[in-house]
Amino acid sequence: MAPSIRVLRLRRFRPSVLAAPVAAAALLLTGCSGTGTNTAGDTSGDQLLTIPREDFATFTRNFNPFAPGQVVALLTTQAVYEAMLVYNPANGKATPWLATSWATSADGRTVTFTLRDGVKWSDGKPLIAEDVAYTFTLQKKLLGGYEYLKSAKAQGTDKVVFTLTKPYSPGLFELGKQIIVPKHVWEKVKDPAKDTNPNPVGTGPYTKVVNFQSQSYELRRNPEYWQPKKQQIADGRPVIDVTDTRYARGRIGLNVFGGRTAYQDTFVRAL
Repeated sequence: MAPSIRVLRLRRFRPSVLAAPVAAAALLLTGCSGTGTNTAGDTSGDQLLTIPREDFATFTRNFNPFAPGQVVALLTTQAVYEAMLVYNPANGKATPWLATSWATSADGRTVTFTLRDGVKWSDGKPLIAEDVAYTFTLQKKLLGGYEYLKSAKAQGTDKVVFTLTKPYSPGLFELGKQIIVPKHVWEKVKDPAKDTNPNPVGTGPYTKVVNFQSQSYELRRNPEYWQPKKQQIADGRPVIDVTDTRYARGRIGLNVFGGRTAYQDTFVRAL
């Protein structure tokens, strides 16, 4: 059996087990199974993660990370694309991800990220600084935000320099948490705001879309993933079943508190 993640779309809404989109990523690299059994120690490649979803009526094959949240397919920004850092609001700590380090200038107006060496997109091309700079240009054009960001420029292939209009301490983490897209793919898209990006190219652990249906779809393992030993879920297969309400009875052990899922805490500790 190929490694898989299974996501279930449930017919009935039960707030106690509502899984926010980021909750899925909390389990992607931990090996938690859909039967409620923790299989983190099992690296056989036969693990299956099942994630219930009640907040989607049907699924559209849209893996455009710039699309509205109610349109974009589940796991787009958790399994397919990644950010430069993973920030844990519970303890205020950040874990290096696509970037290995970052530094802020003395005047607080410049933030420089150094990218991780050896990271590749799922199509085999390397992640470079131009990808990061381009992502922010596209993000601001399509969705706005980052009002304090004056520019994002590549410095060589592994450094990105962000120039701010004023010192802004939260900017470091906000910039670091932005998911990154490949410039060589998106610069060829005629209308990035409307494109559905049906076959995404990302740096995440599960990027290959197969067997897509309105009620279910599968994500298979990214063969170029930079953390191959962390891909412990049997090939990333989300499958959504509108009728199977067994999963509404706690068969998925998500760490939820105050209506929000402790995604970063679970995710970071698992790594």
